[in-house]
Formats: sequence, C-alpha cells, structure tokens
Amino acid sequence: MGGGLGIRNLIMFNKALLGKWLWRAIKDWELEAVVSKLDLLYSCSITWGGLDSLHWKLSRSRKFEVKVPTRVAFFTWTAALGKILTIDNLRKRKVLILDWCCMCKSGGESVNHLLLPCPITRDLWDMVFTLFGVCWVMPKGVEDSLACWAGRFGKGEAASLWKIIPHCLMWIIWCERNACTFTGVEATVPALKFSFFQTLFEWSTTFSIVHSDTMSDMLDLCSFHT
Repeated sequence: MGGGLGIRNLIMFNKALLGKWLWRAIKDWELEAVVSKLDLLYSCSITWGGLDSLHWKLSRSRKFEVKVPTRVAFFTWTAALGKILTIDNLRKRKVLILDWCCMCKSGGESVNHLLLPCPITRDLWDMVFTLFGVCWVMPKGVEDSLACWAGRFGKGEAASLWKIIPHCLMWIIWCERNACTFTGVEATVPALKFSFFQTLFEWSTTFSIVHSDTMSDMLDLCSFHT
C-alpha cells in the first residue's frame, strides 16, 4: 500500500473509500425484511458439486410440464409465484397507479384476485365446472389452485383437457386485462367465453390432446359423466 516515501496506492485507496458507500447501518423498519431474507437463505439445502436448478415442488417429477405454448407455461409459472405485473406488484415497484381491477371495476388488482375470484373470471370458472359436471371450491391462491387441479380425474381425453383448462383460462383473462388496460377495449363475457373455447380447441388439437375435428366435438368430451 505504501511506497518508499510512505505514499499510498491511490487507486486501491479510492476503491476502498468507494466501497464504503455501498454499506450502511440497517434501519429499524428494515429488520423484519432482513430477517425474512436470512431465514429464506438458511432454509435452502445446498447440493455440492452440481449445477443450480429450479424445481416445481407440486409434481412428482419436479418439472413444470404442460401441453400449452411455452410463453403460456411461463406465464402460469410466474403467476403461481405471484410475480406477474398486476397493479399490486407494480405499486411495490414504486409505480404510481390507481389500485383497482379493470375487469370488475372494483377492489384492488392482485394476482389471486384477477385470476380467481374476480367476478368476470369467476363467471368463466363456473362455466368450466358446469361443463365438466363437477363441484369445485377454488382455493384462495393460484399456486394452490394449480396444485389441487392436476391429476384429479385420471386419464382419457376429458382428463387431458382438464389439465390445460387453468392455463387457458388464466391466459385469456390476462390478455383481456392487458387489452382493457392499454387500449381501453373491453370484451363482453360471452366473447371471453368464446375466446376461451376457441383457444382451448386450438391448443388441444395442436398438441394432440384430443382428436376432435370441430369445437363442438371437443365440447362433447368435456364431461366426466359421459
């Protein structure tokens, strides 16, 4: 650090001073957040000698796999983590925006509200349950809904269709929410229902989930009592 005359290495000295700017004492109101972060870090088990990877804990294979378009699968994954950019998440990022649901015109917009109990969304869920002839009580969260949805009705074309229903319905709602937010154009509930069935038919035929020639043929399969 010093030369023959005791002169400091100014480059290293300046780096040390600048480094100090990155540190400060924790504020009292930040303690809870710091403790929760540390708890999360120390709760993780480390596997030595291998690469880090993400696992979906809700399936036995620990993989998030579903026969839907890739961007839809990514969207559903992100929604399950509560990370899609709904208004509540935007406000957490200090975006100044009115906290309301543009779909039902009331309450605040959160991931769980938008994709589950919002009256517009709920209308579509009820339609699905009636179509398949099941009685269902929706959990409060997206992650819990996906966890209890998969693998409930065995095999067959109806069961295969059932597995992609949440992805299709949530995607339709998200697209409608964005259209309403950014263009001011709102679709009617019947139009949303038709869009849902049309998208479901396109995905199911593209990924060979069902072998139906028409949307009507696909709808005939949507029952666990036939």
